[in-house]
Amino acid sequence: MSAFLPHALAHRIKAEAMWEKYEQYADRTFLSSLRTDFHSRFWEMLLCTELLAAGFKVVKESDAGPEFYITLNGRRVWVEAVSPKAGTGPDAVPPIEYGHAGTVPIDRIVLRIASALSEKISHYRRSLNAGRISPEDGYIICINPSQVPHAKFGTEPSYPSRALYGVGNLTLSIDRYSRKVLDQYNVHTPNVTKMSGASVGTSPFFGSTEKSCSAVIYSTMDFFNIDRFLGNDFAVYHNPNAEHPLRAEAFRKFDQFCPEPIDESRFTLRHFPREAV
Repeated sequence: MSAFLPHALAHRIKAEAMWEKYEQYADRTFLSSLRTDFHSRFWEMLLCTELLAAGFKVVKESDAGPEFYITLNGRRVWVEAVSPKAGTGPDAVPPIEYGHAGTVPIDRIVLRIASALSEKISHYRRSLNAGRISPEDGYIICINPSQVPHAKFGTEPSYPSRALYGVGNLTLSIDRYSRKVLDQYNVHTPNVTKMSGASVGTSPFFGSTEKSCSAVIYSTMDFFNIDRFLGNDFAVYHNPNAEHPLRAEAFRKFDQFCPEPIDESRFTLRHFPREAV
């Protein structure tokens, strides 16, 4: 295999080192399910090992609930991993056509991320009703869209900014006579329209009543690109409306983003860079 993929051996060595750390946290079906759902299961392992490397104590309670939990300021905070795929039907993200010019289907990618978030919020409610999660627990949804075509290459504003806060495209207000830029801002886009005409909310963390999710951890790292990062690319997107918000100090080894209101209809998305390692 290494003859065709020069980095495959290095990737395998790194993955096996990760497994040595993760094995005690893996559920009983982890190894067997790697054959059918490799990216999703690898994301769970990567997430756990990076949290351990950042100094968090990770606890695996059972195979029935979320992947595991960490404790912050005496509060249990559940960590749930999800790796959305391209989707099906008219809103599916099409594969990349190499050698051909085209447009990136930004809205479809945003829909995949929004759908993954919605799915895990529903899972949270089921776990809450079943008693596996307490109302006093925090809840972090960790999204890795590496299986979605185009997603790992990013965009500006970022896909999680678009899917979580409704941050839209940059808009300039230009004086028609002097041609000077009078104002610039990103349009708030709280919804994306599907091909069917149905509207999907894309601003659960701003101007919404979503309180169950404390934050989203976002990453595009996967088995095939883990050698390109010094450390990780993890970014924490905070939910200011959360019932149990997270303190930024706890995640200082990751990039962090949090909206700060300007007025009732505007906000700025503040970036807190990670600490240098």
